[in-house]
Amino acid sequence: MKKKVFLLLIVSLYLYSCSQSPTEPIRPIITFNFSLMEAQYIKLIIYDQFDMLVITLVNEELGANHHSIVWDCRNEDGQTVASGLYYYTLKGDEYEIIREMIIIK
Repeated sequence: MKKKVFLLLIVSLYLYSCSQSPTEPIRPIITFNFSLMEAQYIKLIIYDQFDMLVITLVNEELGANHHSIVWDCRNEDGQTVASGLYYYTLKGDEYEIIREMIIIK
């Protein structure tokens, strides 16, 4: 029997400065907001335009609740990603959502 799953995914882009210095560049921060009606195993993964893994943001069981996952636009090695086209994949127990996003610096 398939479970009914409610999923709301809102991606928002926030810009902030790391310090008060006027020479400090503004770094994009992307927040992934989603709600789960029941606990399930979730993966949130970012890929570049060449389908190469950039970073895995979530790879664990999450409870039934609203979740906010923040990505500071850095890869697995801690380096800031370049401007360009990226894809994010949100996988749950019975679904997979793939969307694209563009990062412009």
